[in-house]
Amino acid sequence: MDLLKQLSDNAIVIIVTHDHQLAQQYGDYFYRLQDYDIHLVHSGRFRQCRPLHSVSFSKKDSKHIFNQLFSRYDRRFYLLHSLFIIALAIVGLVAMHWLSVPVTTNVTNADIIYVEVKDSDSFSRSQYGLQDMTYRLSYNFQTLYYNNRYYDIDIYPHPTSPDGLVLNQNVSELMDIDVGDELLLYYVVDGKEYPYSKIVTGFVEDSDLDSVAVYYGLSDFETYLQSVTYDDQGKKYDEVISQYDYLADAIPLLEYQIPYAQQEALYQQSLTDNSIVIHAPLLQQRLQFIQDSSIYRIIYVLLEAVLLAAVMVLHFVYLKRSCHKAKDNFSVLMAQGMNVGYLKGLYRFNKSVMLLVSMSVAVMLSGIVAYLLNLSISQLLIPLLVLIAYTLVMIIAIMVNSNRIKTSDMATILKERLD
Repeated sequence: MDLLKQLSDNAIVIIVTHDHQLAQQYGDYFYRLQDYDIHLVHSGRFRQCRPLHSVSFSKKDSKHIFNQLFSRYDRRFYLLHSLFIIALAIVGLVAMHWLSVPVTTNVTNADIIYVEVKDSDSFSRSQYGLQDMTYRLSYNFQTLYYNNRYYDIDIYPHPTSPDGLVLNQNVSELMDIDVGDELLLYYVVDGKEYPYSKIVTGFVEDSDLDSVAVYYGLSDFETYLQSVTYDDQGKKYDEVISQYDYLADAIPLLEYQIPYAQQEALYQQSLTDNSIVIHAPLLQQRLQFIQDSSIYRIIYVLLEAVLLAAVMVLHFVYLKRSCHKAKDNFSVLMAQGMNVGYLKGLYRFNKSVMLLVSMSVAVMLSGIVAYLLNLSISQLLIPLLVLIAYTLVMIIAIMVNSNRIKTSDMATILKERLD
């Protein structure tokens, strides 16, 4: 006992004994453990006996002690959590940008469909609601010849330009062509190809169309057709007529101006109709893109769901461990006379604030990435709702975990630790 008394000059020495006389002889403080409570019986400083629970802790002191026990641990986790959410959001936004179908219709002939009549006897305009709509004759072009090379590209009548050739921006990636260059187009009459030479008069921006497109002036081309003769050698006509008259009589291709939003219903209807084929450049490109990317969409959704579930599991594990730690620490603090209800409030508040800050930072940085990728608000609506739902679920989890810290369990926890 003399040796322990000497050690107490430089360290805290705690002795548990039933020998009251020995304790009073050597101890500076003499406590009694009774009914899961600790009472100060005697000390060299205080002559009166008083229970330790009478010691009052200010909220400032309680908050300081709480921050020492939890804040650093919480900050590390929520920093890691924020990085996970940011990575998850950025991967999702990049995939969404890669797989998203453009919502605009920035294509020269986006509101035009081309109806190719295969069987004029069976074709019914009223079946497609086209009987009262005006149309223009269109023509079938197969290839383009330039700089000693043939190109199989899309060639359409320009909606407004009556003369010359207008090319979209994708031509520059395929061919080195300038305004004033002459191109040779090959159109089809009765299964045969004929050349049509014309000068490039300008370029247009078809930002939603990935394919190369050339637009010709319809009025000028029809004037040209009227100057070229067609002779079927008496098979159908008794006289020589122009190619324009022949093509007008054959009705090979009709151009209708129909809003883009209404085109898909007509296009889907035509797929089961052998009398016509509908060509809608922008619509067909988008439907093909949706079909080609469907497997990637499924993989992307599954991957995002797995990653989000992993982050949620990580968060739940953290909350479980944090709750376990809080029970132990709060038990000791309560035994020292601290208000456990106030500590639980700090527990809920701090974790909720850190979660909200973590999610806010993730949303802010993700918003910057979305802006750089030119994603629309409608595209961000579902991811934003998912993040909001995740935040609400985690806040509920924090509240549920805090309710598991019960004052009635504190004495049992202290006893278990003592045992």
